Amino acid sequence: EPWLPAQNADRMAACKQSFAVYEGDLVSLLNVYRQFEAYRNMDDDWAKRHLLNQRLLERAERVKRQIEGYLKLLELPLESCGHEVERVQRVACVALFQNAARRLPNGTYRLCRPVDEGRAPHVRF
Repeated sequence: EPWLPAQNADRMAACKQSFAVYEGDLVSLLNVYRQFEAYRNMDDDWAKRHLLNQRLLERAERVKRQIEGYLKLLELPLESCGHEVERVQRVACVALFQNAARRLPNGTYRLCRPVDEGRAPHVRF
């Protein structure tokens, strides 16, 4: 989470609520990052005032630049979803589904998607 620990629970709840959206936590976190991008050069204390971990947000920015570098290297288009949050939600579902697993009665996990276990022995963990 990008939130800093706070003594005042009401203030923390108000800060979280200011970024919250109906679409869920993923889109809320995207809102946090977009606001950070918008205000970081104009207001040095923006993150602190909103009880956000500035170092974590800066790390997210480095990861974003790294991904952009990969897109350029692979000659893939660099696009934004803009305000179409359904696109972000779809990408997240597809990415997370690839690793969805079911817990078996013996305590191990097995991926929900079909996998050739002979070629991929790491599917059991």
